Amino acid sequence: MSMDSSIFIYSTIELSINFMIDSKITQQPKTYTTLPQKCEEIGFTMPSDIYISTLLKSLVASKPNGRFLELGTGFGLSLVSMIEGMVGHSQIISVDNDHDLISIVSKVIGKRQNVH
Repeated sequence: MSMDSSIFIYSTIELSINFMIDSKITQQPKTYTTLPQKCEEIGFTMPSDIYISTLLKSLVASKPNGRFLELGTGFGLSLVSMIEGMVGHSQIISVDNDHDLISIVSKVIGKRQNVH
C-alpha cells in the first residue's frame, strides 16, 4: 500500500467518525422516545445508542427477505430500528435472558408476525 493510499484511508475513516459524532439522526423509530424513558424507570444502564441503531437499520434494509438474529434484546432500542429497516418478508428473532425486559419490549412493539 502506498503512502497516498494510507493517507486516503485514514482520512476517510477520520471523516466517517467525525460525521457520526457531529451528525443528528432525524428519522428515529416512533417508539424510540418511549424506550429510553422506560430504561431510566427501571435502572437499565446498557441500552444501544441511536447511532448503532441506525447502522443496524441500514444493514437490515440492505438484505430484503432476510432472516436476522439479535442476541441480547435488552430494552429493544436496536430491535425497533431493525424492525423499521426490514424489507419484504424479512424476519427477526431477538432473544434475551431477562424475562422482564422481554415483557416490556413485547408491550412496546406489539405482536408482529415477522418478529419472534
